[in-house]
Amino acid sequence: MADTPEKIPFRDRVVAEMIRHIEAGTAPWQKPWQPGQFREQPMNPTTGKDYRGMNAVWLEAHGYADPRWMTYKQAQSIGAQVRKGERGWQIEYWQRSDTKPLLDASGKPVLGEDGKPKTTSYELERPRVFRATVFNGSQIEGLEPHRPKTMDPAFQPLAEAEKLLAAGGVEIRHDQHDRAFYRPSTDRIHLPQRDTFRGAEEYYATALHELAHATGHPSRLARDMSAGFGSENYAREELRAEMAAFMVNTSLGLGHNPERHAAYVGSWLQALKDDRNLLFQAARDAETIQTWITQPELRPELRQAVEARISMDQQQPVLSAAMPAQTGPEKEPALSPSLQTEPGQRIWLAVPFKEKDAAKAAGARWDAKAKAWYAPPGINPEGLAQWLPKADQPRLKPEGLDPVAEFAAAAAAHGLKIDGLPQMDGKWHRVPLHDDKGKDLNGAYKAHLNGRPSGLIRNYRTMGEPEKWIATGHRLDPAELEQLKAESRAREARQKQELTTRQAAKARLAADILAQGQPLDGHPYLDRKQVQAHGLKRHEDGSVMVPCRDANGEVWNIQFIKDDGEKRFLKEGRMDGLMHRIEGTRGGPTVIAEGYATAASIHEATGLPVVVAYNSGNLPKVAEALQKQDPGIRLVIAADDDAGTALKHGRNPGLEAAQKAAALTGAKVAVPPFTQTERQQGLTDWNDFAAVRGKGAVTPALRQALGLEAQQDKALKQDQSRTQQQGLQPARRSGIGLSLGL
Repeated sequence: MADTPEKIPFRDRVVAEMIRHIEAGTAPWQKPWQPGQFREQPMNPTTGKDYRGMNAVWLEAHGYADPRWMTYKQAQSIGAQVRKGERGWQIEYWQRSDTKPLLDASGKPVLGEDGKPKTTSYELERPRVFRATVFNGSQIEGLEPHRPKTMDPAFQPLAEAEKLLAAGGVEIRHDQHDRAFYRPSTDRIHLPQRDTFRGAEEYYATALHELAHATGHPSRLARDMSAGFGSENYAREELRAEMAAFMVNTSLGLGHNPERHAAYVGSWLQALKDDRNLLFQAARDAETIQTWITQPELRPELRQAVEARISMDQQQPVLSAAMPAQTGPEKEPALSPSLQTEPGQRIWLAVPFKEKDAAKAAGARWDAKAKAWYAPPGINPEGLAQWLPKADQPRLKPEGLDPVAEFAAAAAAHGLKIDGLPQMDGKWHRVPLHDDKGKDLNGAYKAHLNGRPSGLIRNYRTMGEPEKWIATGHRLDPAELEQLKAESRAREARQKQELTTRQAAKARLAADILAQGQPLDGHPYLDRKQVQAHGLKRHEDGSVMVPCRDANGEVWNIQFIKDDGEKRFLKEGRMDGLMHRIEGTRGGPTVIAEGYATAASIHEATGLPVVVAYNSGNLPKVAEALQKQDPGIRLVIAADDDAGTALKHGRNPGLEAAQKAAALTGAKVAVPPFTQTERQQGLTDWNDFAAVRGKGAVTPALRQALGLEAQQDKALKQDQSRTQQQGLQPARRSGIGLSLGL
């Protein structure tokens, strides 16, 4: 049974309804307004105040001509009455601060001159949300009929628009043929010549839209405008600017033409589906932009709020989400800059083993999975200040230390587990981490002793880039070494947390880019590989886009393939365990291949379901993810035979990864049966095999590679003998699963 509207969270209901409006082209900022028409803001006649932010957008979306809205009781308070049977609409408002009695040092209330207790305001740790149901003026009896807004005859919309542009402080250049845009790097608006517009109103409406973008410059409202077309940030910026331009232009009577920005509807929809709060944030930002443009006298106040936000971002937040205002002159101690966190993220602590009991008593909590201590929300920061992470490098004492031993200690501090002494030969060495399982090698290092010893250390689980190391010649005493280990655990937990946040952001970006992609009929890369596009799209730069999803189908990344075969992914996006499925005949095994072309070749030759793992290192993780999702799944690993790599470096990554995947999941491994000559020609995978032998040769080669010829021949002879004895016709074997003997 579907949820009733009352059971669906308020914001989910609002976003779902607004998405329907956007899809239908009926959201307030999507409706056309003719020059000379003036829009009235939704307002409450009992308080005399306008509704703001998303409340205003939400009420305006219902299409009433009367801008007046009020609650049932408010209508009664002015002698009016909501008509029986009328439906109301919910709005929400937030209480972010409260007051409490001001106490003296002994805890007694401080009295004012009037003898009443004084109060002090403080920010709420968790802002309180309140909701109210309001009705439109046209639903209420006893109100005076609404009289549409009329402008003062002395008001000149074009002159007012020109004044707002001049006060905007942004240079405008008329140097374009048919484009209008704002360029943040130069802080300039670029427009076509005025006489190319259909009228002066359209010119000013377009210019004010670009001025809305310009308010995001660091010297004004300082919004993040760094991402390019197709990104979530881009969709956010276009949405808030379009809403703001709609508010400004219709209030001036300049009209509004939504067709100019209809191309962004797809990106708005995808971004809204990914983040239900985006619409509320965009409405709030649009209102701030409108205020900046139309009320220059309030800019100092808006700028102060921006600087306060920037300052808060640069400073270390207190451990609780918000603390009550101080009752005395003392301030809370400044915390370490290394504790900067996003909302909802943990603050990690560096607690040496010997101090764990004291930290626990002070309120610290242990995360068994991260193997690190953290400060729970709401805890007093003073009690845990001594365990806040300090600088990444420990204090050193001037005792001589061999650079090899020093490097070993640094590598260990970053989680690497090196058997014996590190090899200081200037080459990369893969090693396990302390918490790696089985044969995993998620650490790497290289170092040398030439000149001043130096090197690089990499923890693939937590580091975006390798950590640089330079020898100091100093030794740590046991206490400092223990402190270093504690700080290392806190740093690793923080880095994992930050990595998760970055990957989630890239996942949203990937979904948005895919939503903007175009159907892919043909492509030079696919033509060269002689395969079709199975669920792929074309990026605006012409690249093939292969979605990277988890086993549940959620998009996390994209593989971009250029015409020449160059492959890349979204930087800092998740890759472990991601895949692209090519659906196939049910009843047969599922084949896992490294690259898309290899997977497509196998699918087109056999009809089997095939999964793209993108690289050899991901094969075991994809196999485990599929088996975890379906324990009964039958897997075949279509291995790459990297014979050339084996000849040069003594390792065959394709075969090793396939064998590891098979060992973990019980899958069968199918290696393409190339001749020695073909291997010498650089042929490595099943796509190469299909290209030189033909797709018709793939199925029998797979059967042979899996060692199924003898098994099937034996089964066939037994079947023939049994049917002859019983006088029956031989059974016909059909289906790719049977033809492969699986």
